[in-house]
Amino acid sequence: MRQRAIQRGLRLNEYGLFKSKEETRDPKLLVACKDEAEIFAKLDLPYIEPEIREDHGEFEAAEKGRLPKLLEWTDLKGSLHNHSTWSDGHSRPEEIAKIHGRPWLRVLGHHRSLEGVISSNGLDAARVREQLKENQKGQRATRRGAAATSAC
Repeated sequence: MRQRAIQRGLRLNEYGLFKSKEETRDPKLLVACKDEAEIFAKLDLPYIEPEIREDHGEFEAAEKGRLPKLLEWTDLKGSLHNHSTWSDGHSRPEEIAKIHGRPWLRVLGHHRSLEGVISSNGLDAARVREQLKENQKGQRATRRGAAATSAC
């Protein structure tokens, strides 16, 4: 990005984009940009999401209009790692299922002790069995792929 700025007679640094051929922080030379997307536009690039800024050809892909589409929440079919009130979560399993609204859901709970790490409200073997029974009832009631696992 900094090299692209220099090629366009600009300077890009942690303070912003500037109309200057030399390194500067002079506010009078600052190019007004309300967000990163405008900085990319000033450097003749479509916006590149932070997740793919790894110096692995994303600038060339952007120039050719070939940036990959990133996953979005609506692309997800399930949720693999959720904690409920059975251990250290804030919602009951059925509330988690309602919130997520995905075809499948895995509810996990911390074991009472994991190699010396004490987990708040951790599950012992008896509570794991209770949790499994409750989650199986919820699974039958919702006819969805919700499931419980004992520890993580």
